[in-house]
Amino acid sequence: MEKPTAGRGNHIASLSTKLTTVKLLG
Repeated sequence: MEKPTAGRGNHIASLSTKLTTVKLLG
């Protein structure tokens, strides 16, 4: 079984990347 924290960390990392991209574009 995969650790929930690992999946959550991945999700947060993806969101952070998206937010950073939006800030750069905006």
